[in-house]
Amino acid sequence: MKDTSSEDRDSDIATKEIVIDFVDPNPYDDESELAKALYDQKLMNVAISKRLNCSPSKVTKLIRYWFESRGQEMPDGRSRRSQLAFKHQEPPMYQRISDEVKQLYDKKLLIGEIAEKMKCDRNTITEANRFWYESRGLEVVDGRTRRKSLERKVSSKSTDKDNESSAA
Repeated sequence: MKDTSSEDRDSDIATKEIVIDFVDPNPYDDESELAKALYDQKLMNVAISKRLNCSPSKVTKLIRYWFESRGQEMPDGRSRRSQLAFKHQEPPMYQRISDEVKQLYDKKLLIGEIAEKMKCDRNTITEANRFWYESRGLEVVDGRTRRKSLERKVSSKSTDKDNESSAA
């Protein structure tokens, strides 16, 4: 005599419907993962676009897709850019000239003389000096403190002009 309870169990198992839902993978999935990994490395979208060989607008779409596919809100690009170490494709002038400005500072030249030599504004010289120190994690030397340490406080050109006017 056969065990009917085992037959009933087998028939129950055999009659259960199994549904398999095949979903085509989204072509953005792999690209968005790569774009997000580069995004997390604090790269600008332009730099990411060069690495992925696509337009910067596509990078934005890929990153937006990554966040939306996970039910997250994409952070505002302006606030993100302020947190990046490199905010420009090409470094601004004050960053490009910072090493040379530091060398001239070390030669005890006045800020006005350095500005004249570098053909730029005194404020650019001050920013270049600040960048040089901050980019190396050093404390910025205050301009007043530096000036007090200098032997010469006036440009040699201005003293030459004073001597010429008094001789006339």
